[in-house]
Amino acid sequence: RSDMLIAIFWTRLGTPTEGFASGTVEEIEYHLKANKPVMLYFCDRDIPMDTDRTQLEKLKEYSANLKEQVVQKDKKLQEVGYKNY
Repeated sequence: RSDMLIAIFWTRLGTPTEGFASGTVEEIEYHLKANKPVMLYFCDRDIPMDTDRTQLEKLKEYSANLKEQVVQKDKKLQEVGYKNY
């Protein structure tokens, strides 16, 4: 029921839910489908040696997939004459 979503990631995508890679991903997807603003930040600090590499890989995969979706959306907006700022 929120108007916008802000998420900050570092080394973990989160705990899977039924049907989604994580609860955070679930919330992001619901907001995107509702055309509500979503702001995602990905920390680029050094990663600790004891980081869960499985979580890190899931996060990288999700980030790459999300970037593809955003690029496609940007292309569609540009095709109809809108500019992104």
